[in-house]
Amino acid sequence: MRAVARTVLYVGNDPLLSKSTCGLLRANGFGARTCLPANIRLMLRNVKFQAVVLCATIAAEQADQVVEVLSEEQPQTPIVSIHVGLLGDTPHPASTYVVDALAGPNALISAMKSAMSQQCATESA
Repeated sequence: MRAVARTVLYVGNDPLLSKSTCGLLRANGFGARTCLPANIRLMLRNVKFQAVVLCATIAAEQADQVVEVLSEEQPQTPIVSIHVGLLGDTPHPASTYVVDALAGPNALISAMKSAMSQQCATESA
């Protein structure tokens, strides 16, 4: 498995949203890859990610599967959940950081910086 510095895996079902969010992450200095929930195991076996983002477009059952695979393959990796609180959805309970999509892009970038700081501290220990 190869490690890529400051690389985030964005897991979502909407290709356009995934592409635009990864573009936002890249514009703010993060490496970003995207995958569908069904492909999570393959991605985690091939690349070491510093954070995983769960998009609000994935169903609760899919989020459970992603978290289960993540805990097996890369258990120390922080999880950032994006949700839309106004719609009543809830972030996954295993989330390290939670971002309400309505808070805007700066909220996601702030959460990613925190996740990266946590991951760096974990890897240094």
